[in-house]
Amino acid sequence: MSIGAASLLRFAATLLATLIVGSSAVWGALALWFQAPGGKARKTLSVLLWAGFSLALMIALWQGRTADGFLAFTLAFGALLIWWQRIAPSNDRIWADDVAQMSTGTVDGNRVTLRNVRNFDWRSNTDYTQRWETRQYDLERLESVDMIVSH
Repeated sequence: MSIGAASLLRFAATLLATLIVGSSAVWGALALWFQAPGGKARKTLSVLLWAGFSLALMIALWQGRTADGFLAFTLAFGALLIWWQRIAPSNDRIWADDVAQMSTGTVDGNRVTLRNVRNFDWRSNTDYTQRWETRQYDLERLESVDMIVSH
């Protein structure tokens, strides 16, 4: 392989590593901003530390320490992913009125009871009357079911 081809290959590999590190760093910063515990100051500090670490590793990539920089970032990003996967989902949030309650149900023989069934009276997007109902259904008399899921 000629010197020019080797140099071009090294440049392409470094550019690819920079793109991978950079996009992963942006995701990591957003993950820390939205899910890191603590107030705004602590979140800001964690994002700034992550951004500084990522930037230092991208600089190391371009200074010829590609393997070391990429390995260090991979380890740190792996730790971030492990933290992210361990975040327990929670419904304990401030939700819009129309999704503020979760429907639950119980089955007793052929009888199904659904709680927190939304039955709002909508006059406009901002003018409505909230109604959350409990409904019971006899499964033997049920002919069809329509279900709407809102994401």
